Amino acid sequence: MDVAKAIQNITAGIKGVNQKRVALEAGVNQGQLSHWLRNGVDFSEENISKVIKTVLFIVDEENKKSGNFDYYEKYGEELSVLNSSPIFQKLLLEVMDIAPDQPIPANNPALMAQPGHALMTKEIGQNPPIRIAIIGGRKTGRSSALLKAKADLARKNYHSVIFDGRLFAAEYDGDDEPLFRWLDTTARSQLPGRQYKITLRKISDFEPWVKKNILPNLPGDKQLVFMIDHLDEFPPKAFASLAFGFHDLFDKEDENNPVSLLVSYNEAGGKLFDVNAPASTFARQLRTISLGNTQDAEIVRLLETMESTRDHALEWSEFAWNRFSGHPYLTFNWAHLVARGEKPEKALETMAVLLKERLLLPLLEDLARCNPSQEILTWPSKENVVERIFTGIFGQQENSNLVLRSYMSQWMVDSGLFRWEQQANGQRGIVTITPWISDKIDQILKN
Repeated sequence: MDVAKAIQNITAGIKGVNQKRVALEAGVNQGQLSHWLRNGVDFSEENISKVIKTVLFIVDEENKKSGNFDYYEKYGEELSVLNSSPIFQKLLLEVMDIAPDQPIPANNPALMAQPGHALMTKEIGQNPPIRIAIIGGRKTGRSSALLKAKADLARKNYHSVIFDGRLFAAEYDGDDEPLFRWLDTTARSQLPGRQYKITLRKISDFEPWVKKNILPNLPGDKQLVFMIDHLDEFPPKAFASLAFGFHDLFDKEDENNPVSLLVSYNEAGGKLFDVNAPASTFARQLRTISLGNTQDAEIVRLLETMESTRDHALEWSEFAWNRFSGHPYLTFNWAHLVARGEKPEKALETMAVLLKERLLLPLLEDLARCNPSQEILTWPSKENVVERIFTGIFGQQENSNLVLRSYMSQWMVDSGLFRWEQQANGQRGIVTITPWISDKIDQILKN
């Protein structure tokens, strides 16, 4: 069986996987796709790889919807042909080469499902307006989740306008006028229309700007969804302006043409709550979703997808699970190295560096903002790393602010490196997700 025949069988036999949907999501011409499937000619290698990737993604999505995974058994031969095809294997080497700081595209095989994805999909399936806040620590998949939401919403006739707080923070100091100019320029670059009637200069302009500049310039009959990635990266004044602007927009909403909003942010350090009023505005009006770490079955799927790791998928997924417990950033980067021939144990050396530089040290910096009077952070010996961290932040008054300690505990859990656990005294506390993580954090704190 060749690739074209495998795709024909799948698109003819699996509900929800048809040639029209495959062509649309793969970004290829449907007529050319049909011609290639029938005759095996006039289709580029790039287009074939896009189609294979899209078919595998849609089959996986439909399997999860059905809940019984019968498609994998019934179409096992066809899926094996697609997974093992040289074109797709070449693509996998490219997609697994995603830079550590880049989000993973929605239909990329490297995107591992997280518990929050299902909640997000359920919310997106509701009637508009859709309003979601995706929360989590650094490198926990928030930006990738937004890309997935964008793809899901596109299938429901939404047009996304995306703002990234990191881009604004890198360019401006947070004064209102630069923020509004930046919002206007960024939005126009993502709209096909040219009917701009007002200039966005101040907070009071925001609601009419959306209704007169954005909504009339949407393509066709699409609905509008704003997406704000890294909301916490906006300087406090700019963040407050955004919050008040959206509050005013929602307060004067047109019921026949509501505006949807998805944001992502990292709560660690309480940056958003330095400006309590706008922060509470977002908190009240958005459905908060925490993504959580990926499940062990997703690690197996990822390793089975790649020819270089397929024969060891079960063994190596257990190895990764015991070290990272599904932390998406550590798991993906470890799989990336192993897929290129690195020994699983050897790849842990790089993971220890990433754990320190990309995850733990930034988390400690965020937590340290909670007690700025503790000028020199030291990590005294304690019975476990969690207590060492709390003592380092609070000094001798480590138990003096139990409310703040509770917030910090949740931020640590949001990082994906810690989890809640019922303790012997009946109280709920946090522990590291695995002994390997605990050992590495302990080594980092000692140095």
